[in-house]
Amino acid sequence: MLHSHPEPFLNDSLERLFCKKYLFARQAHWKLPEVDVLFTQKNFQDTHLQEAKQRLNSVKSKLNDVELEVWSTHTFNQSPSPEIIYRIRHGFNVEFVTQAWTKFYECLGSFCLIPDVEETQQPLNTVHLCEAPGAFVVALNHFLKTHRKRIKEWSWCASTLNVYYEDAPDCQEELVSHLHLAETVAALRILALGGCFVLKMFTFFESSSICLIYLLTCIFKSVTVFKPVTSKGGNSEVYVICEYLENRLNEDFLEKMFKNISNRNAAFFPAVQLPRDFLQQLYACTGMFSKWQIDVIEGNIATFDRDNIDKMSEDLVNFKQAAFFEFCKRYKLENLPEKARITKPNVVPSYMRSSPRITEGSYTER
Repeated sequence: MLHSHPEPFLNDSLERLFCKKYLFARQAHWKLPEVDVLFTQKNFQDTHLQEAKQRLNSVKSKLNDVELEVWSTHTFNQSPSPEIIYRIRHGFNVEFVTQAWTKFYECLGSFCLIPDVEETQQPLNTVHLCEAPGAFVVALNHFLKTHRKRIKEWSWCASTLNVYYEDAPDCQEELVSHLHLAETVAALRILALGGCFVLKMFTFFESSSICLIYLLTCIFKSVTVFKPVTSKGGNSEVYVICEYLENRLNEDFLEKMFKNISNRNAAFFPAVQLPRDFLQQLYACTGMFSKWQIDVIEGNIATFDRDNIDKMSEDLVNFKQAAFFEFCKRYKLENLPEKARITKPNVVPSYMRSSPRITEGSYTER
């Protein structure tokens, strides 16, 4: 029976699991281009990043003929994420715990998004885009009520959007690039100096993502790409954590961005505007996250047994339990007082999916 203190041989594996992040080191010469060159040239391709994209997609393509429902069951069993979510849901006094809840709680616990300041009359204001059904808001409430008790006033608003799409896994980045730009424009119009921005992204192979990351590194004090433990290890999902807005964009710059949100043909910046040392850092970042994803996919392939889909080794069971204990220790998870809830008891179920996902057949068959 595993207890809350894992054996030493697990420590290295847990550290690797919980430290999937890359911090960009901004250089003094990194400057944004002038407004008049924005969106004036066609999308460009970076040879190094396109080669990395092909390597990743070649591994993903090994799954083209595997039934999605069967594969999802297997990867569910191999991942520590469901164990963490289940144990939090049933072992702590929390509200509306979903995978989104745990992912955002990891972001809050890993970065200084909400500083632990002295009690102040200044309210905390947060805006949540593409938020439905509300797990990020509820996770933030839990964090504030258990770790930032000196914040007495919190005001939030949220918008909804469902962009789930299963049938183009090799083009995910391109399909959502305009959404990422729109979210960024909204954030930069709203944020005060010193504010923080968390943006869910995927890969950084295309010019849209390359330029967006460069923009963020130029205006925020700290930009880190982060893969939460409870994010599925075999997908490309990452969170770009932008801490402390230092430089506000002028209105002409923001207006140019806004008018080109749906422009899929032009690059945000000309390729020549991107410093070489920024690209080198982006290559390192992309290489790290691609390797982690490939390792998970190939590990899942190696353990895949269609006839014994629910079988788990003792080592895997122990590792998943150890991951739960590490999650609770690392993020100092506490029970939420009943009076601190923002949902009504028995109204929001402990788990809810508003629309079923279509999982029949393999990618090739679909």
